[in-house]
Amino acid sequence: MGFKLSHHGSRANVTQDLMRCIEAKHFVFSTNGAYFIHPDDEAVARVIVGSKRPTLWFNYDTPHTRQWSADELTTKYGHAVRYPRAAGVGVVLELPGRAPLPRSG
Repeated sequence: MGFKLSHHGSRANVTQDLMRCIEAKHFVFSTNGAYFIHPDDEAVARVIVGSKRPTLWFNYDTPHTRQWSADELTTKYGHAVRYPRAAGVGVVLELPGRAPLPRSG
């Protein structure tokens, strides 16, 4: 299961309380970081330590997001990091379909 983090991964919106409520393996950070320099380091760290072996998905490969793929961090915390295959391509996540809910009436 995946979870798209709100407000581009800001520290005010990715809290420890939120992380205790989420049972996901994949976390999506959708931002280029140009305006507010998101995702905040604290938010990314909360996802890493608040989840069991999460995969972090960044839709931009920048020096700011690249820091989370450092071997010493991924080895220590057991997380994985994914980036777009090429510049300007973005990340595509395929979500499994589910049967439509029955209609009443």
